[in-house]
Amino acid sequence: MPTGVKVDRAGNIYVGATVRPTNHRLPADLESDLSTPGELNAKVFYEFFYGSVVKFGPSGGRILVTNPPFPEFPLPRCRVGWDPGRPQYLCCRAYVAQFEPCDIVGAQWVLPGLSPMINRNANSPFGGPRCCCLTPRFDLDPYDRLFMPDGVYGRIVVADSNGNLIRTIGSRGYTPSSLQFRWLERIDVSDDYCYALDLQNNVDVQIQLCYTQIGEAQFTK
Repeated sequence: MPTGVKVDRAGNIYVGATVRPTNHRLPADLESDLSTPGELNAKVFYEFFYGSVVKFGPSGGRILVTNPPFPEFPLPRCRVGWDPGRPQYLCCRAYVAQFEPCDIVGAQWVLPGLSPMINRNANSPFGGPRCCCLTPRFDLDPYDRLFMPDGVYGRIVVADSNGNLIRTIGSRGYTPSSLQFRWLERIDVSDDYCYALDLQNNVDVQIQLCYTQIGEAQFTK
């Protein structure tokens, strides 16, 4: 399920989707459930709904599945010659809540860690349909840096236009004034500020962005 679309200054397209690289495994600190009674189960949501931001070029691309879940609404099948036995990516079939091989055509990079996308299927083993308003939203700043909400770890992931991690902002906790978040759902960013919507702490936090020059480089034509 796609969640959010952004376009940078060069026309590249960024899409949030319930996909992740095959080698992106469950972190060791999530092997035991991070949740306490009354909270969402972090381990379950990582396993089944943790997504990624996919960057495509200006001409776009496609996410192709091996097994369309609904025969009456067929999705594009994987390209000829693709080997599902050695997949590079996995996608979540929300109606059965499990990741299966998929093929992504035209992607420049895939950055995992996007806040879990809540399953909306009534036949899910986790209960009835969920509200689509709970799907995460990421943003690009004026310099095409990605600001992505990571709900499981309670942080904002900042990456450059090549998908390289610049830094993270915040941690999991109960004190938004100290940049602790319980369930980040939406990020909006401008030149000077980042706005973080925390669903479980019921707050929208304004974060002032400060910049420091760390070096200079000379370029010649």
